[in-house]
Amino acid sequence: TITEEELAKHNTKTDCWSAISGHVYNITPYLDYHPGGVDEIMKGAGIDATALFQEVHSWVELKKFQNH
Repeated sequence: TITEEELAKHNTKTDCWSAISGHVYNITPYLDYHPGGVDEIMKGAGIDATALFQEVHSWVELKKFQNH
């Protein structure tokens, strides 16, 4: 289990984690490929970004990103 405190430590462009729908993702490798740009995806860095994610990506199937 990853605590909120641990998640909050991973909030930089070189170490970026985000929690979405109860799962924590290392999104660092995806930053340069995000269609909305790095600044947009960094809004969810180190936090539970479920609401932010669902505002824009409600159609995305997150299971395909697990284990990556």
